Amino acid sequence: MKNTKEIENKHLIKFILISLLGIIIFTAKIIPGSDKTILLFIIHGVQDLVADYFPHISLIFTFFAALFSIVVKFSKNSKITTYEFMKRNFKISYTQLIIRISAFLLSLLYILRNEIPLDTINQSSGELIVMCGSIIVFIIGANMFLPLLSDFGLAEFLEVLLTKFIKPLFKVPAYAVMSIITAFFVGSTMSMFLTGTQYEKGLYNKQEALKTMTALAVPSIPTCLLFWALFGDDSYFGTYYLMVVAVFFTVALILVRIPPLTTKNKEYLVPKKEEEIEKGNIFKRALTKASNKASKAKYKPSKNIKSVLSILLSFIPFLIALGTLSVYIINNFTIIDTLSYPFALYLKIFGIEEYIQAAPTFILNFVDLAMPAVILKNIASVETRLIMGTISINILLFIAPLLIITSFKKLTNIKELISIMFIRIILLVPITVLWAKLLI
Repeated sequence: MKNTKEIENKHLIKFILISLLGIIIFTAKIIPGSDKTILLFIIHGVQDLVADYFPHISLIFTFFAALFSIVVKFSKNSKITTYEFMKRNFKISYTQLIIRISAFLLSLLYILRNEIPLDTINQSSGELIVMCGSIIVFIIGANMFLPLLSDFGLAEFLEVLLTKFIKPLFKVPAYAVMSIITAFFVGSTMSMFLTGTQYEKGLYNKQEALKTMTALAVPSIPTCLLFWALFGDDSYFGTYYLMVVAVFFTVALILVRIPPLTTKNKEYLVPKKEEEIEKGNIFKRALTKASNKASKAKYKPSKNIKSVLSILLSFIPFLIALGTLSVYIINNFTIIDTLSYPFALYLKIFGIEEYIQAAPTFILNFVDLAMPAVILKNIASVETRLIMGTISINILLFIAPLLIITSFKKLTNIKELISIMFIRIILLVPITVLWAKLLI
C-alpha cells in the first residue's frame, strides 16, 4: 500500500509543475522585450501557416453550421436529433437559421469573388470573414492550453490565497485574478473565454461570471499598443496605457457595485458544493486545496471541444451576417452621424475638444475595435485622441466579445450586455476626463 503522504506530495508536485507551465505559456515573453507571450507565439505561428485559408475555414465552418441546422430543424424523427449536443446547438429558431445560412452564403460569395464580382457585398464582408477564420484557429488553439490554468488547482490556490483582497474590492472569487492576468498578457477575448469555461464547470455563479467578463477583462498591452499605433504618437504610449489601466480599474470598482451586475442571478450552472472553511495557515490551506484538485485532474483538452464548438456556433455566424450588415450601413449611409449625435452632446458636457468628430467612435466601436482609429487619426487634439482612445478600448463590449459572452449557457443575453455597455460609456467619459487632467 502506497504511503498517503507520498501520494499527496505527488499531487502537490503535479499542481506546481502544470500550473507553472500554464503561467509561463500564458505570460512569459518568447523573447525578452517582445510583445508576444509563448501562447501568442505558438497560436500566431499556426495562424501564419494557414492565413491564406482563413476564408476557407470560415466557409467550411458556416457550411456545416447551416447544414446541420437545416437537418435538425426539419428532420424531427431523424436519429441525429436525439443527441444532446445536436439538439442544443442546431435546434434553433428561424431567425438563427436565416443568420447561419446568410453567413454561409456571404462566405461563399467572398470565396467566389473573382467569378461573382459583387464588390459592395464583398467589401463589407471580406474583413469579417477573414477575421472569423483567424478567431476559429485562435480559440481552438487556445483550448489546447487553457486546461493548464483552469483544471489543475491554480484557481483553487488563488481562491484561498487572495479571497481577502479580491472579494472586497471587486465582489468576485479570488481566482478571477487568473482572468485578469490572462486579459493583461493575452487579451480580453481570451479572458472572457477562460471565465466562461470556468463558469460552465461551476467555479463561478452567473453574477460572478458576468462581473468578471464585463468589468475585469483589462485591455492587454499588445492590444493597446496595436490600437494606439493606428492613430497615436508613439511618444505618448506610456501615458496612454497608464490612463487605460487607471480608468479601467476605477470603472470596475464602480460597475461591480451597481445594477444590473448586482441584481444578476447568483445561480450556478453546475451546483457548487458548500465547503467547510478550514482554519490554519492560509498558504498551507491553499496548497492543500490545489493539490486535491490536481489529484483528480487529467489533461484532456479534447473533452472541451464540444464546449468550444458550441461557443463558435453561437457567435461566428452572427459576426459574419450582422457584422456585414453593420459595415454596409456604415459605408453607405449617413445614419452613423445621426446615431452618434447624443454621444456628441455627452462629450460636450465634459469639455472634450472636437466632440462632433469624435462621437462616431462610439458607434464604430460596436462593430470592431479597429474602426474608431479611422476617426481618431483625423483628430488634431492629442488630449482628445488620448481620451477617446482610452474610452474606445475600455468599452470592451464590441460585437465579437458580446457574442462570445452570450454563447455560454444560460449566462446572459444581448439586451443585458447592451445595458452594461451603455453604463460603461456613462461612467467612462467623466472618469477618463478626470484621469486625463491628472496624467496629461
